[in-house]
Amino acid sequence: MTLELKRITKSYGAKKALSGFSFAAESGSATVLLGRNGAGKTTVLKIATGALAPDSGEILIDGKPLDRNTVKLGNIPDERELAPRLKVSEVLSGMAKLKGIPARRALESAACLLRRMDAEQCLYQKLESLSKGNQKKVMLALALADDPDILTLDEPFVGLDPINQSLLKNMIEERVKAGKTVIFSSQQMPPFEEVCSNICILRNGESVLQGTLSEIKKSYPRDLLRIVPESCAESLALKLRAMPQAAVVRQEGPAVLVRLLSPSCKADVLAAAVDFGIDSFSMGEPSLAQIFMEAAGAM
Repeated sequence: MTLELKRITKSYGAKKALSGFSFAAESGSATVLLGRNGAGKTTVLKIATGALAPDSGEILIDGKPLDRNTVKLGNIPDERELAPRLKVSEVLSGMAKLKGIPARRALESAACLLRRMDAEQCLYQKLESLSKGNQKKVMLALALADDPDILTLDEPFVGLDPINQSLLKNMIEERVKAGKTVIFSSQQMPPFEEVCSNICILRNGESVLQGTLSEIKKSYPRDLLRIVPESCAESLALKLRAMPQAAVVRQEGPAVLVRLLSPSCKADVLAAAVDFGIDSFSMGEPSLAQIFMEAAGAM
């Protein structure tokens, strides 16, 4: 099954959120949408599951208009659409009724998911009484309760501790292996690189880079020099920025990353770094964080 969004546009008043956005996701895959704040990620996810109507464009399944009666769509509900004074079980029963699934089955499924996240007790508590972390777990359980064919998650790792981030990654992997389509947004690089084979980077409501992570990395030239000085990375970065051999210089923690104009420039740049002492250096393909910063307009 292939989900396609073709030439999607969406505006909120005078603000254009999406401008001719196109995107495709296959069943049995996990795709992450990356972009800076306001790039259009949340709007894409809402349109993909019918929570929001586009101004124009098509939403297709295997080349035909999406029929929401035959494809189960799941997304994290907006907290503002839920009744905070109701118990989670009551909210879940109401959502099950709207989706036409037995409330008992939905409750059992949600209880199982919450148990895995050590939060089963939340099922019979009011939404407003839960911590932010437990609210996120409940939202995930609500989205997954009816085992959707297409699942969209907006910043799912935010608010989860490392243990629950690992559990969520396992859940995503399980759904991918079961042939489901998972699409989510994130601004945190490490949590999803192990589970996502595809990425789509947005900038100003348009897709600027799409494909598998391995293909995208291979498309970038191996012209990135990473230098870890023994001291004062900031001063080294300042010196290298003045060199004509360096196209881009950026500091990343204790390291200085240098995009060389050509491989032959490496010796000159390293010679300039000797004064600061060189703890280590390496040449290699860019990290996803570096690709994101360049494609999203942050470099």
